[in-house]
Amino acid sequence: MGVNLRYVKGAWWIVVHHNGRRKKKRIGRDRETAERVARALREKLVRGDLRLDSPPDAQTLETYAKRWLTTIRNSLKASTSSFYAANLTRHILPTLGDRQVASLRRSDCRDLVARCRAKGLKVSTVRGIARTLSTILTQAVEDEFLTANPALRLGKYLRPADDLDSEIRPFTRDEAAMIVAAARERLPEWYPWVLCGLRTGMRAGELLRCSGATSTGAAASS
Repeated sequence: MGVNLRYVKGAWWIVVHHNGRRKKKRIGRDRETAERVARALREKLVRGDLRLDSPPDAQTLETYAKRWLTTIRNSLKASTSSFYAANLTRHILPTLGDRQVASLRRSDCRDLVARCRAKGLKVSTVRGIARTLSTILTQAVEDEFLTANPALRLGKYLRPADDLDSEIRPFTRDEAAMIVAAARERLPEWYPWVLCGLRTGMRAGELLRCSGATSTGAAASS
């Protein structure tokens, strides 16, 4: 319980802890004014006159994020808007949605990353989830719900090497023979392409380039 002064990003903030609640107020650049306001609040606290309103529902991450998404939707590409909405619905809100925006800490953001990795999601997917959360909390800083963004630079907790290589399961000899026989019977124009791929192990793009070059050469010679 108490009243504290903090200087964050060029401005003085008053942070009040009282009866299990926490409230912040941006004062500005004048330290003398900030100290005067803090002193008045401490006096109220001593007298028992200090009352903090219950945090409004708009400060929960779920409510705030949904309103934010509605506000910025018209200024984003449809794909970007869908990207943010999917990350919120599937991953962020189930974990942090009922938390007050002002109560979010760095440890909460790290926990979200750990939970997403525990689901088996790829690093690139988790990076997108972290970027979504950081974008929302950057706006929350501008709206004065937070003094700093706790989700900035979460990428350092993600290493591409953590992604497990996909297990490669090549065709068996019998499976390859069945594919070749089916191509010869049903798609004879693709039979050489399929046979070449199975015998050389070339990628589809390499096979297509080779087949294109062969077709061009045959057309030129005719």
